[in-house]
Amino acid sequence: ESLSTYITPTDPNNFTISIVGTVEHSQQGQASSFDGGIAPVPEPATMLLFGTGLAGLAGVVRRKKK
Repeated sequence: ESLSTYITPTDPNNFTISIVGTVEHSQQGQASSFDGGIAPVPEPATMLLFGTGLAGLAGVVRRKKK
């Protein structure tokens, strides 16, 4: 029984995953291909959320020290 997986990047936001295998008892090849896209993360919103979390942690640490 054999199974191979190939990941082919076409550009930074898209990729193709191909899984190819052979079923031993029938000797027939099976092939499947899945196309998926990666959604870009909006950086300003990510940085705002990260900054808010850091400010909240700093506030908690400051209160515990008093």
